[in-house]
Amino acid sequence: MKKKCLAIGIILLFVGASVIPSFARSISEKSPPILSQGGDHALIHIKSNDEFTSENGVTGGNGTASNPYLIENWVLTSNGSGQAILILDTTAYFIIRNCTIRGFEDGILFLRVANGAIEKTTIETTTAWDETGIIIENSHAIIITDNIINADITNLGLESVYNISIYGNIFTGWLVIGSGKNFIFSYNMIHDGSLHVWDNCILISNNIMTFIDIKKVLYSHVTLRHNYWGKPLVFPKVIYGGIYKPGAYYDWPWLFIDWTPAQEPYDIPKFV
Repeated sequence: MKKKCLAIGIILLFVGASVIPSFARSISEKSPPILSQGGDHALIHIKSNDEFTSENGVTGGNGTASNPYLIENWVLTSNGSGQAILILDTTAYFIIRNCTIRGFEDGILFLRVANGAIEKTTIETTTAWDETGIIIENSHAIIITDNIINADITNLGLESVYNISIYGNIFTGWLVIGSGKNFIFSYNMIHDGSLHVWDNCILISNNIMTFIDIKKVLYSHVTLRHNYWGKPLVFPKVIYGGIYKPGAYYDWPWLFIDWTPAQEPYDIPKFV
């Protein structure tokens, strides 16, 4: 009888050991929760600090750092082109939160914007060739977190940005990270597309299940650390890329290395 109990115990121990990694993987890869929506809204186009109004989707806040304008709980749908949410030439603090955007050529476009955030928002764009989920240009102090972006062409396009934090998002499609400074990309999942990094960037603890291309400007920096690259790696992850000089018509081959890659997605700690 004792031998029988011991055998059963050993079997359960092996079963438990095989289940724990799968369970941990499912926890780390699960999508953000289903979003609760408040109603439909037309295009939201804001072109100055004075245009953060209720007519333009603002639901609260006063534009200060401690009480930013909120644009939340809206559903924006279209069968055509254009941007669902366009914000340009603003410095007021604002947050786009818990919105759903479907069918537009571009989901959200920031141009010459400071102090903005996009949180817990789902974006699905059209099948136009130049569609993009989120575009940010000539902007700074932007946070993008806990969103689901599903664009057939480009999920995220950045150009001439600095002090940008992008973490905890799920991307399906291309990501193009252009010129910028103080750019941190962490705890994101990327699949079914490609990631193109140009210039300064820090990539830490991401689940990167796709092709990655890196080219950096001479004297700029790209940091890779503790990312999961689609399979367990015995050795550091080596990415073949290049260094280029603005205005030149050539680049030099270069190697970028993640010296401490994560062995499995569940090795990446959950972001706070």
